[in-house]
Amino acid sequence: MSNISSYPRKNKPSASDMMIGTSVENGSTKNFSINALSIVAINQYLGTNSFKFVIEDEDGNRPVASISFENYEGDLTPYADITELYVNTKMLNGTYSINYLTRLIGTNIAIADKRDLDRYGIYTFDTITLVSGDVYRIELTAIESSGNIHRDHYHSIQYDAKTNTSQGDKNFVFSQNVASAVWTVQHDLAKFPSCTMVLSTGQQGYGDVAFIDENNLTITFASAETGKAYIN
Repeated sequence: MSNISSYPRKNKPSASDMMIGTSVENGSTKNFSINALSIVAINQYLGTNSFKFVIEDEDGNRPVASISFENYEGDLTPYADITELYVNTKMLNGTYSINYLTRLIGTNIAIADKRDLDRYGIYTFDTITLVSGDVYRIELTAIESSGNIHRDHYHSIQYDAKTNTSQGDKNFVFSQNVASAVWTVQHDLAKFPSCTMVLSTGQQGYGDVAFIDENNLTITFASAETGKAYIN
């Protein structure tokens, strides 16, 4: 057998070109197309930041880095018909996506096929609930979509900037119906907002605003008051 270095060098290999390798299962020599190797490499990468849609279980468990329906199946289901998915939040490289997914609750998200840009669904991400282990159920409200979901395709789950922007900035109206000098407001806007107080008399109220954190604040008046606080 000739030395490999003596073979002609091809500077621009094609997807159908073959390479020689060794099977880790039995040590035998095998041929691999560049296309097949690239698919393995791409899927391994996608499994670190996206989720494979599966229609059957794997030894009784939902596979790592996968999305599926409660009872599996569902190949070619229209994205418009999807209202919940089961997600294994452990990724192929051993990291976890639960903190990332939790931050998306209450926003609009895109679930998109990584193989075809024309296959996607836009949803409001309503809730995420632990099922068992690393598996969570996410509940969705469909907004718009294109095409159907395909088995074994990897899908990104990400914040959809377009539809979230169209909703405008988030705000919260707090009502204080029992007279109090201190109003305790839980607004859950994830920011330090501006506050405008309107007393039950119709006059603007003036109080000291103290931010507890990005989701809670207090408003302190000189005397007990009722009214509303407009949080923006």
